[in-house]
Amino acid sequence: CKRAQPRNIINIAAITTIYSPGTLTAGVDRDYIQEKNNPDDVVYEHPLIKEVLGKTFGFLIFQEQMLKLGNVVGGMSLEKCDRLRKVITKRSMSGKTKAQEESEKLGKEFVLGAIERGFKEKQAGELFDNMAAFKGYAFNLSHALSYAIDSYQCAWLLTYFEPEWLCAYMETQAGNPDKRTKAISELKSFGYEIVKVDINHATDQWTIMPGKKFMPSFLTVKGIGQAAVEEIEL
Repeated sequence: CKRAQPRNIINIAAITTIYSPGTLTAGVDRDYIQEKNNPDDVVYEHPLIKEVLGKTFGFLIFQEQMLKLGNVVGGMSLEKCDRLRKVITKRSMSGKTKAQEESEKLGKEFVLGAIERGFKEKQAGELFDNMAAFKGYAFNLSHALSYAIDSYQCAWLLTYFEPEWLCAYMETQAGNPDKRTKAISELKSFGYEIVKVDINHATDQWTIMPGKKFMPSFLTVKGIGQAAVEEIEL
């Protein structure tokens, strides 16, 4: 993410999608960063490809882009485009042979439609092959955008409300010992100290203390439950 230098939500969504085993193994992350940082050097073999893949610098990243390629480049109906998406991205073994046959049939239709729109047969075939290879890391844009928006909000809160965000983060991990241990390590990496529970300051939640310190809640003390905490607070 640091190397890609995202500037909008689509950039963050693309980075989120690329950060998966299939794409990382294929080196898509390095290629994406190279093209994003040098947008004027990106080569689009046809204006229609730029129309569909321009926002991701020529890379097919989201399932919705597959639908749009089928519609804009192949001239296929949106219904057929969605069907193409389904058969290409099918991963379960059940009905896989049938899906492969349907994919090949729709692929031929795509190539013919692309040729009608000015593509050479080889270009159209290679583009469809790229779409077929996309099944290894297909991700839908709406899902990726949800992650991207959450990521941006968390990054903004961590930047401008660091202690409050970290305190809330610790609270979400409080019920899981393994996650809590990891969260405490992350907290310390930001330069914060965990102080002992003090009856004069502790509550039923983590407390922000002066001097980059956090105090765990009463509930982290063995044998103290919610009822006991309420009595102490009274």
